[in-house]
Amino acid sequence: MKKKYSKMPVIAVFLMVIVILMLLPTGLRGVESNRPPDSNRMEPDFAPTPFSAEEIRQNCPRNRKIVFQVETFGQPLIYQTLRFGSVYEDKVVFESTTTGMDGKQMGPRRMTTATWKDLQGHASFPQAQTQIRKESFTVPAGTFDCWRYEVTLNKEGKTGVQRYWF
Repeated sequence: MKKKYSKMPVIAVFLMVIVILMLLPTGLRGVESNRPPDSNRMEPDFAPTPFSAEEIRQNCPRNRKIVFQVETFGQPLIYQTLRFGSVYEDKVVFESTTTGMDGKQMGPRRMTTATWKDLQGHASFPQAQTQIRKESFTVPAGTFDCWRYEVTLNKEGKTGVQRYWF
């Protein structure tokens, strides 16, 4: 019997490792471990996040700029940029923009207020759908040890995979 495969694009999101690693002054703490610490688990059935809310807060001062490279199968490469503005103990106000490979802005700039826990939550995925492994990743700035999160999602009977490197 021949298997039919879904035509849903497989999404691969490449977080610019160098920028994420710069969040922590000592690089990826716990790199000797195959997984981030269980204390970063936000919900019982969810995988631990790579960074705690407190680590993110401590390492995202005013004017910190983080650029995410986003690749979606069959779509042009885009960059999402976050620039931290007003920074508080419990929350942050940041600006986000999206640009194409040509550097031209796509859509409006957005100002967003989020708690540090909200930002941590962007890397919180169901344990049963998430594989975490240690690997090296190379970007123009060099090769870095990181955790690779591979999240398998099922939506409307279609399966997709998202990959993140922290």
